[in-house]
Amino acid sequence: MKNARSVAEAAVFSAIFLVLVLLLIFVPVVGSILTIAMPLPFIIFVARNGWKPGIFMFIVCALLATLFTGGIGFPTALIFGLGGIAAGALIHQKKPAFAVFAAGTVAYIIGLVLFYLSSVLLFNIDPIQLIQQTLNDSIAQARSMMESIDQNTSNLDALAEMVTLVQYIGPVLLIGTGIILSFITQVFAHVILKRVRMDYQQFPAFRNWNFPRSLIWYYLTGSIFILIGLEEGTAMYIVVMNLFPLLELAVAIQGFTVIFYFLHAKSYPKYYGVLIIVGSILLSTIALFLARILGIIDLGLNLKQRIQTDTK
Repeated sequence: MKNARSVAEAAVFSAIFLVLVLLLIFVPVVGSILTIAMPLPFIIFVARNGWKPGIFMFIVCALLATLFTGGIGFPTALIFGLGGIAAGALIHQKKPAFAVFAAGTVAYIIGLVLFYLSSVLLFNIDPIQLIQQTLNDSIAQARSMMESIDQNTSNLDALAEMVTLVQYIGPVLLIGTGIILSFITQVFAHVILKRVRMDYQQFPAFRNWNFPRSLIWYYLTGSIFILIGLEEGTAMYIVVMNLFPLLELAVAIQGFTVIFYFLHAKSYPKYYGVLIIVGSILLSTIALFLARILGIIDLGLNLKQRIQTDTK
C-alpha cells in the first residue's frame, strides 16, 4: 500500500514538475517567476518518502522533460532535481536548516557544473563566454548611443574593464548561483511544508547567525592580496578573485546580524532591519563597507555579547 501510494505521489509530482518546465520554456514570462517552485515537487516528495524513491522520480522527470521539450528541459531537471532531492533527503532525516541549506547548495553547484561541462564538451558553447559577449555587446550599444548625443563614456570604460574579469570568476558565479538557489528555494519550501503540516527545522533567527571566528583571518588575508595586487591570469589571482567576493559577503552578513541583534535588544520594529538591508543594497559600496566593519568587530570582539538588552 505504501509503495502504491509513493508511486502515485511520484506520478503527481512528476506531472507538476513537467508543467513547470513547459511554462519556463514556452511561456518564459510566467515560467521565470515560477522558477523558485521548480525543486518543490522533489523536496516535498523526498521529505515524505526518502531519497531512494526520489531517484526514481528524478529519472522519470528527466525523461519527461527531455521527451516533451526535445532535450531543452533536461538541464532544468538536472539542476533542480539534484537540489530538491538533496534538500528533501535531509528534511526527511530531520536535519537542521543549515545542514539542509549546505546539502542543497552542494547539489545545485554539482548540477550547474555538470550543465556547464556538458554545454562545453557536447555543444561547444561556453556559457561564461556567452555572458561576457552579451555584456560586451550591451556596452558597445550603450557607448554608441552615448557618443551619438555627445555624452561622456568614461563610466562605460570602467564597466568594460569589469566585464573582462568574468572569464576569471566563473567558479564564484557557479557557487554564488548555487547558494542563492538553495536559500531561496528552501525558504519557499518551508512556507509550503508548513501549510501541508510537515515537520521541518526552520532557520534560527537571523540575529543569531554566526560564522566561525576563523573567517576574519581568511578575510584579512584576502584583503592583503587585493591590496598588494596579483598578476592577472595567475593561479593565485584566479583563486583570490573567486574566494574574496564570498568572504566579503560572509563578513557583511555577519555585520547585518549585529544590526538585527541590536534592533531586537532595543525593542525596535523588525522592519527597521529590512529597510537597512534594502538601503544598503541600494547604496552599495559605502553601506556594505560599514556592514563588513561591524562583521569584523563582531568576529574579533564578540560585539553582540556586549549589547545590553532593553529591559523596559
